[in-house]
Amino acid sequence: MSPIRPALLLLIASLALVPPAATPVHAADEAASPPDTWHATVFVGVRGGLRVVRYWSRGSWLRAETVLDGHPIVTIVRGSDYIAYDRLTATGVRIRRTPLAIDRDSKRARPFAFDFEDLVADGGEKVEESSMGGRATEVWRVRDSEGRRKLVMTRDEPRVPLRLETFLRARGETITRDYTGWRRGFEVAEGFFEPPPNVSIETFDYEAYAAATASRNLAPVLYPDLLLGRSSR
Repeated sequence: MSPIRPALLLLIASLALVPPAATPVHAADEAASPPDTWHATVFVGVRGGLRVVRYWSRGSWLRAETVLDGHPIVTIVRGSDYIAYDRLTATGVRIRRTPLAIDRDSKRARPFAFDFEDLVADGGEKVEESSMGGRATEVWRVRDSEGRRKLVMTRDEPRVPLRLETFLRARGETITRDYTGWRRGFEVAEGFFEPPPNVSIETFDYEAYAAATASRNLAPVLYPDLLLGRSSR
């Protein structure tokens, strides 16, 4: 089966799971102060299949969920803590974030989907204006020594990414990221950004974590940019 078909089925299913109390980002309310809670679902297309990632944020706090090799992995980023745990084994890690990573929290609109900011910082330029799904969009591109990226994002405020295509020259591979279900301005409890009490969490600094992974199967670090403060590309 073509990978496009299951992607569409997953996209439809994800839209159905959006909480009804949430507000679509394209229905801006000028009278309200900008909310600081966000949600989006991302379909990551890689060689061999798709991976679905769900993001929630409250200010600089992040919760992300995905499945790797049948294991549901939850990542929580909150203040100086980077937490990752496996819901199947109820085990996880807490790693101290670097000062650089913490400092960058205040410079972002949210702790995920900052593809546009990264692309512009790397010299990206707008190449055209178009539309996608009835929404006015812009297309941005950049080329560098690692390959090229093409980003489609909304023109209306708040500006959010819709699709990112990344070609990695060394691997001859194209990775796609399709964002859907964008929502902002909804209630979310602080406890949503904490691991449940039944999860056994070990605390590391990054060097100790990296050394331990050589001999142990620990929860993975999926967002090194939020842990270390440098690009994960």
